Amino acid sequence: MDFDFTAYLSQLLSLPSDQITIQILTGGFCNVTVRASFSHPVHLTRFGHPYSIPSIVLKYAPPFMATDPSQPLHVIRQHVEARALVLLDPLSESPLPVSSLLTKYPNFKIPRLIHHDIEHSILMMTDLGSSVTLDAWLAQEPAPQAEEVARIAKDLGQFLAEFVLATSEPNAEILARASNVAMVDQFYSDSVNLTKTVLTNQGIPDAEMLVRRIDEALRDAGQTNSCLGIVDLWAPNILINADNNICLIDWEYFGLSSASSELSMLVQSLHYILLRSDSTHDLILRTNAFTGTMLQNYALHAPPPSSQFKRHALLVYGRLSVNAVEFFKVNFDDGMRRRALDAGVRYLRAAGGSVDEMDLSMFDDDCGTLTSYEILYERGRAIKAAR
Repeated sequence: MDFDFTAYLSQLLSLPSDQITIQILTGGFCNVTVRASFSHPVHLTRFGHPYSIPSIVLKYAPPFMATDPSQPLHVIRQHVEARALVLLDPLSESPLPVSSLLTKYPNFKIPRLIHHDIEHSILMMTDLGSSVTLDAWLAQEPAPQAEEVARIAKDLGQFLAEFVLATSEPNAEILARASNVAMVDQFYSDSVNLTKTVLTNQGIPDAEMLVRRIDEALRDAGQTNSCLGIVDLWAPNILINADNNICLIDWEYFGLSSASSELSMLVQSLHYILLRSDSTHDLILRTNAFTGTMLQNYALHAPPPSSQFKRHALLVYGRLSVNAVEFFKVNFDDGMRRRALDAGVRYLRAAGGSVDEMDLSMFDDDCGTLTSYEILYERGRAIKAAR
């Protein structure tokens, strides 16, 4: 970690450095996030924050990849996140209407922006407290109680469905306020290139056609089941804190997305748990129960998926399953790699060249007990859970 958070805060807040303790929270590919704790609560009224607080969270986003300074990265990602935190804060001066969900559901939390230091590429945010990522929470020992797993899954499914409905088909004014074009274009471009690399290296004969299919769908993503979203909605961006509140973080892509993209990315990231060779039988059952309950409650609060939604879900889930082969290559054994690739390729092929060409057998429900949203991902779940 090259950035000296202690020296930075000492100067900014006029505090002795020995009154500041820094704890690294994440050291991700793009950013470095830390918790700064103070020996005495600090007044931050100069930044418009009305309370004295014992700790804050800082996110450093340099103009390059945090893990590889030779790779340039646009700092616009931090501007997008700073804006998102204000737009989604129901206490800000002009929040988006969807921010009212955070009042309706007080067990959902997002950080509040305290200060954006553009010169030093630092976001200063409220501290949501000690927490673990959703995937780590499901895997922790002692295991969370079944009732708590069901409650959090139910709440998450309902919240996500209502978020999509509240931001569905955003108008030009809202899109201007939540513009993310530069970030999303780069995000999708990198993702498609990774898919192409994996499919080609794995000798998939129709790789070129599948990649073209993905690329065309991504170009049309804002035209079908459009909404506002995190864009990068996966299990590590959902935290469960000590009070079992659900905390949503990493809003640096926030803006135009699609309901099928948001849901498919989250489900695929949960299915990664099923792939892992170190996942116990109990963890697999817990993950299946969580994902099923989340999708069931999503279905209760969202309209049935359209044909366009289904096709886009196939392409998103397939692309991300294929990309997992490379993204998690350090963690994958041959069996995990084979199952991820198999699920991904099957989903990409099933999407067909259009809605009319979809392989509808992917949506067969042999038991007749699944909701329409569960059916979308059931085949992928079964492939990845196989041993």
